[in-house]
Amino acid sequence: MPELERMVQDTGDLIRRKARKSALINGAIFAAGLVVTFGTLSAAAKSGSSYFVFWGAIVFGLYGSIRALIRYSRADSEAGALIYAHVRRESHSPRSQ
Repeated sequence: MPELERMVQDTGDLIRRKARKSALINGAIFAAGLVVTFGTLSAAAKSGSSYFVFWGAIVFGLYGSIRALIRYSRADSEAGALIYAHVRRESHSPRSQ
């Protein structure tokens, strides 16, 4: 059993690392969308012209960040489910009998 607990812990750590990286990348996309949008808004306000809203970067960056944070918070339960499914599949395979 300690071996399974170690596998769950290692898998949970891997999921958390990937989720953290995804949250950072998507957060940067979200922030860049906001910065560029407000930059064009500021320039348009001074000159009286139009501006661009980078809604794709804003919406999808925020969506990706939220998904990554949810995955980060569920890493242990997801890891447990993955390891359980793997062990169950291995115990029912013809090779193990």
